[in-house]
Amino acid sequence: MNSLRAFLDQQLLFCVTLFYIFGLLLINFSASLPTVEYICFFVLTAASLVFFAVRRNNLARVFLCLSFFFAGIISAHQSGKIPDSKNHIYTISSKNSDIVLIGVLNSMVEKYEDHAQLVVLTNQYRTPLHENFIPATGKIILRVQGRWDKDLLPGDTVIARAKVSHPEPASTEGGFDYKNYLSRKNIWAQGYLRSQVLIEHLETPLIPFQQLRYLPERIRARLADYVSKQINGSDGGLYLALLFGTKTLVDKETIDHFQETGVMHVLTISGLHISIFGVMLYTIFYFMLSRSEWLMLRTNIRKLAALLSVIPLIIYSLLAGGNTPVIRALFMALVVILALITDRRKSLLPLISFAAFFILLIQPASLYTASFQLSFAAVIAILCGKEMLQPLLKTSDSTPLNILNRLTAGLVVSLLATIGVAPLLLFHFNHISLIGPLTNLIVEPLICLWGLPFGFAALLSAPFSSTMAEILLQIGNIGLHAALIFTKWLYTLPFSISLWLPAPPAVLLIVYYFILFLLLQQKFLKRRSKVVLFSFCSVLIIGYYMLMTPIHEHGKTEITCFSVGQGSSSLIVTPSGKTILIDGGSGYSPGYNIGETVLRPYLFTKHIRSLDHLIITHPDSDHYNGLDFIIRHFSPRHIWISSIPSKLSSYTNLISHAHQHDIPVATPKKGNFISYNGKIRFDNFTEEDCSYEGDNDCGLVVRYQHEKFSMLFPADITEEREKIVAGRENIQSTVLLAPHHGSKSSSSSAFLKKVRPEEIIISSGRSKYFPEQSVLKRYHSLNIRYNLTRENGSITLESDGHKYLMNPTLKGDILTPQ
Repeated sequence: MNSLRAFLDQQLLFCVTLFYIFGLLLINFSASLPTVEYICFFVLTAASLVFFAVRRNNLARVFLCLSFFFAGIISAHQSGKIPDSKNHIYTISSKNSDIVLIGVLNSMVEKYEDHAQLVVLTNQYRTPLHENFIPATGKIILRVQGRWDKDLLPGDTVIARAKVSHPEPASTEGGFDYKNYLSRKNIWAQGYLRSQVLIEHLETPLIPFQQLRYLPERIRARLADYVSKQINGSDGGLYLALLFGTKTLVDKETIDHFQETGVMHVLTISGLHISIFGVMLYTIFYFMLSRSEWLMLRTNIRKLAALLSVIPLIIYSLLAGGNTPVIRALFMALVVILALITDRRKSLLPLISFAAFFILLIQPASLYTASFQLSFAAVIAILCGKEMLQPLLKTSDSTPLNILNRLTAGLVVSLLATIGVAPLLLFHFNHISLIGPLTNLIVEPLICLWGLPFGFAALLSAPFSSTMAEILLQIGNIGLHAALIFTKWLYTLPFSISLWLPAPPAVLLIVYYFILFLLLQQKFLKRRSKVVLFSFCSVLIIGYYMLMTPIHEHGKTEITCFSVGQGSSSLIVTPSGKTILIDGGSGYSPGYNIGETVLRPYLFTKHIRSLDHLIITHPDSDHYNGLDFIIRHFSPRHIWISSIPSKLSSYTNLISHAHQHDIPVATPKKGNFISYNGKIRFDNFTEEDCSYEGDNDCGLVVRYQHEKFSMLFPADITEEREKIVAGRENIQSTVLLAPHHGSKSSSSSAFLKKVRPEEIIISSGRSKYFPEQSVLKRYHSLNIRYNLTRENGSITLESDGHKYLMNPTLKGDILTPQ
């Protein structure tokens, strides 16, 4: 009891933060009772104040912790509340219609290769039904198609015509929830503009409050534009990420290289960046102050230099975007400076607690973000292992020994951070690098100790000499370019340098961190006990993944038609658990790979780590452009392709990649080419020497059959091929995947009458041509039910071989023919 009191006395801020977090987490397990929560919060807060007043400090601290527990519940309810005002942009955008809106650009424009994104704080709007503008509130994110070249700054008033709607939730199980992601930023609506012509700057003078509010973002935008003009390509994108926290211009290849080699964190502004900038500022101020004998005799210039560094640190944090890692690093730096100035004992746990509490108080939903969890997990892991670092940081008389100790300390810090974030990386991204700690020893000095300081120096000198700033950026770019070359070389190594695994369950995460805490604390366990505990933890984790089996109801077929936009991809899991993926592509978008963003999370959610068969119906990019990731990380045992020759380099590279991994690639013969236990069969209705005109009509037409249930996958065949297949083959199927995404050149009446499907699934994106209205009318006239992936998300069918059940991910509106 005494030890508990002592802990409460010394670490009250940590306890308050912990109870506040418990309250935030409880929102997932309890119904909303706002009245009870508010009453409990006020009563407990009042009780804690009373006990503090009568010097019953122990009870006061307990009641204070409990009051913040209920404060956490209240904050969680408030942060997840959907806006209900009739003038809020969320309500206005519910009709998915065109509007003209007027608002203030809220932050720096995010520029991509083929589009730009703007966050606008709306003031007014007008629809075709209104003559005048109507007041509006709330933030909206606008996507403007085309390469951005307008000169708009945060704080500028803009007028735009956009098609507005609600952000979409995850359309596939395990996929990215865009709606939830935006809601955590208090953005509840999205808009689409086909061209920059549809958005213009309104010359409205900024009031003094707006000038002050948007000044950091305006400076950030100007400096980012200056840097991007000085350094082009991947290096320029890296510099923008390092200095301003925006990764929008870092190309996908560089992202892949940094991710695989375990140095992705250096592209996120965090404690290391703030520390380097703080040391630079302190050194500059100390050097300037030490030139004055008068100051040296009358003040402590070390403390004064630290104090002068505060304002520039705050300004840079605002210029860097003010995200979670930046705010956490800033507050820790400020508290360290405060402790230095006041000569108080420096304890890291209160610093971490203060940073976490402040961030969660302002943005409670950030608790669930990967950024918040990873940044604090890394710092806490290093803090817990600080006793391992102390012997390495002692200065020795031997210079080589000092260098070796510093390198070893760097490796230990990197290893501790990796151990701290490893399960969270698997939980959020299914990925962890095996060589991250070693890669960091080379990449971090090149980027953070070379490129970053010269970048900071360039920013500081830019207002005085653009020539000097340009020279400094070019010198710093040498370090960035060397880091790019090194990571690219590692990425091309013939052996695997990373692990891709399903996310661990929450229970395993809790056990992992509890054991890790015990292992890193020397006072709790002896060395022999730690060895036993470490062995147990290793066996537990390895055993979990070795014994993991796919989540599948034995004896039933499960077919999932994925929502991939304008493309096609379907996964079949047979009653015995065999996995067959048919296609895996989507409409082209730079930096977007549906194999990684849609198929990977779904497969790992189902604990599927490899595929038995991969069928590529034909070499159209919207059927295969996500399969490079699948082949690399899910190692299909067999790949089946059509006989269509293709000169597309992306397709030939895909097949070459399969051969390099010793995966058999073959063209199936006509008829049955895959079968299991006599009850499961795959039939191909395409000849090996197909000679139809056009690639689409020579694509594989595949039917899956489980006893009396069957589904036909006709790829992109046209009406001409449909007539031939319908005339020669028995293609009757229970469910049909719409040919060519429901285009007007397919789904002929003769073909539909021969297939006689009960259901049709249409895999298409937001295009007015797919599905074609005349095709929908044809389905309707033949009394065939149909579902669209763009409205219903990924659609899963379950069948016992006789009856079937269809489960859409989203309950979208049923599209009726016009």
